[in-house]
Amino acid sequence: MELHRVLVVGLTGGIGCGKSSVCTAFSRLGIPIIDTDEIAHQLSHPNSYANSIVAKEFGDQSLLPDGSLNRSWLRQLIFNVPEKKTQLEAIFHPLILQETKEQIRKISPLHSYCIVAVPLLFETTAFQHLVDYTLVIDCDEDKQIDRVMQRSQLSRNDVQNIISAQMPRNQRNALADQIIMNNDTLAKIAEKVSQMHSLLLEKT
Repeated sequence: MELHRVLVVGLTGGIGCGKSSVCTAFSRLGIPIIDTDEIAHQLSHPNSYANSIVAKEFGDQSLLPDGSLNRSWLRQLIFNVPEKKTQLEAIFHPLILQETKEQIRKISPLHSYCIVAVPLLFETTAFQHLVDYTLVIDCDEDKQIDRVMQRSQLSRNDVQNIISAQMPRNQRNALADQIIMNNDTLAKIAEKVSQMHSLLLEKT
């Protein structure tokens, strides 16, 4: 297992559950963070290879005049034609997986573990095989809805539709090795992450 020179911890959770806040807390403890959302954005920069494939598969309307992804158009397309989501994922997931593996490979063996944040961890077999341990960030649904509404200006109904389209929280939690409940303040999250850090060090 040459790839796993460090313990690879897959971190996931529903929208608005606070994955970014938890990743920041781990980062402050010196833990390497690999964020697959950031990788996806890097791969989809204007006129990128991935974007050229998207344009070929979905048509010129899938890109904006500057060559960047027409995200609002694609979001609406996926909402109306669910199988297009699978088609889009088939373009990006292999590229994201390849870059994630490369970033893991470059992590110094002096680190005991790393965090790989994957929103669709349990929906993506390749990423499940990549990680050694899984950590779900969860919170009460009302808190989840409020957070997303505050940061995105989406309506409550829009946010509920997004949540409904994701894996049910009970199913996601049942698949996790560990769960961090994130209903609290940032200080409380830092405390919980510190406790989880100690637990993960014991597993390395």
